[in-house]
Amino acid sequence: MKRSLLFCASLLLAASTPAQIQNATLGESAAKTPEISTEELRRALEEKSASVFDVRPSLEFAISHIPGSVNVAQKPGTSKALYVSDAAEIERAVGGKKSAPVILYCNGPFCGKSKRVSEDLLAAGFTNVRRYQLGIPVWRALGGLTQIEADGVRYVFPNDRTAVWLDTRSLQDFTKGSLTGAKHIRAEVTQGGKDNPAMQQAKNDGTLPSNDHNTRIVVFGNDLKLVRAISDAIAAAMSFSASTNAAEKPSTTTTASAAPSTGDGALFTAFVSVLRHPRCMNCHSRGDFPRQGDDGHPHAMNVRRGLEGRGVTAEKCSTCHQDHNLVGAHLAPGAPNWALPPPTTPMIWQGLTDAQICRSIKDPKQNKNRNLDQLVEHLTEDKLVMWGWNPGEGRTPIPMPREDFAAKVKQWQAAGATCPTDIR
Repeated sequence: MKRSLLFCASLLLAASTPAQIQNATLGESAAKTPEISTEELRRALEEKSASVFDVRPSLEFAISHIPGSVNVAQKPGTSKALYVSDAAEIERAVGGKKSAPVILYCNGPFCGKSKRVSEDLLAAGFTNVRRYQLGIPVWRALGGLTQIEADGVRYVFPNDRTAVWLDTRSLQDFTKGSLTGAKHIRAEVTQGGKDNPAMQQAKNDGTLPSNDHNTRIVVFGNDLKLVRAISDAIAAAMSFSASTNAAEKPSTTTTASAAPSTGDGALFTAFVSVLRHPRCMNCHSRGDFPRQGDDGHPHAMNVRRGLEGRGVTAEKCSTCHQDHNLVGAHLAPGAPNWALPPPTTPMIWQGLTDAQICRSIKDPKQNKNRNLDQLVEHLTEDKLVMWGWNPGEGRTPIPMPREDFAAKVKQWQAAGATCPTDIR
């Protein structure tokens, strides 16, 4: 399916000018919600004039999504075959404003996910819903970059042996250590147009793929602006059919020792892997229930959040979870104040980018009205958070040493608590 859609996009390019293609839509008839073009989507993202939702499953989102888009949980009771994102989660994401501009996209012209979600939103009373029905395959075919998240890296790295990983850091830092098989790419590829000498050399020496321009290319580093600039240059040089992913360097999968900058959010990304770990994410995941295990499966007892985050009726968290771990493999874990975040501030991080997580935890409307000092105290001293390093027998603790995590959080605070910027 993916190959066919890209081929169709190539035919469109051959038949029209680039300007016409950027403003094209599928031209559906009798659709309940209007389409938008690639150019209209770009403009909405740049101007932040609409909330853009990727309505595919979470792993697909993590592997590759349009920068600036958000992913929400699956609608309860729906199947993988007829996947539908939960309209209630979208409503929550836009603060309950049903007049808010919403844009949906999925896997291309023949993908039904965005149509199904749009109909659910209309039924729920939303009044400004549009679809980018061309979807992510055509976005890529027209030169659009996509973004990969840490969960996506963990999936792609061992499973896509054809992927090309490009490290944008200095040659000195690259030689100290990088992802296995990664190649160094120089900043000079951004200088002098798409056929500049450095870009030609990268093509000739095998740094860039030459036999298959649909090869996945993942660009990473410790300077977000440089990552984006190099990604843009490669996308232009490799033609519209390149499938290029731009991402910040995932701190959990690299051995590089370059010191992070203090002004581009790198100090936050240095510790965000802790927030993404199952010991944290299982209580900050999508949906109205906790999760369990390293795979994040729903709680076996069908527990729900409840009015205070402590469960409902007889299924209160305290029924099984005490203020300490029970002794024995896989027995009930425990810590003081064992609970989910309350529904008024659910603090859902799953499906968010690093930048979105950062903004979320700093926002008093989402973090239980904590100021920055209180947030740092919560992250570094709260006994429920500290449980992640001592989760009980049979569970994987957070791998980053607790002292290192606390030091990095405080370093981030001291430098101004800057958040990363979403790649656009």
